[in-house]
Amino acid sequence: MRDIVGDYFLNKYRRGWKSAISESFNLATSSARRKGLKNSNFLQIFQFRRLLLALKQYFEYFKIFIKIDDDGDKMLTYEEFCQAAVLVE
Repeated sequence: MRDIVGDYFLNKYRRGWKSAISESFNLATSSARRKGLKNSNFLQIFQFRRLLLALKQYFEYFKIFIKIDDDGDKMLTYEEFCQAAVLVE
């Protein structure tokens, strides 16, 4: 990840990365928990693909958020959101 986003963004948004990794892992292992399989704290081979896809999705959202957040305060104002919405249309 460091090669992709750089040290500055990795350190500045550290909590966001940690939660994205945690949520992706939980998503990948949720099917095993539903099936009642033991050791849902470990990934099986079929769950690894799901983990990578979830991480990619979170990463895409993160890149979009960084582009929209003009002042770098890790929060979107209504004005920043509206400016971004115009770009989507």
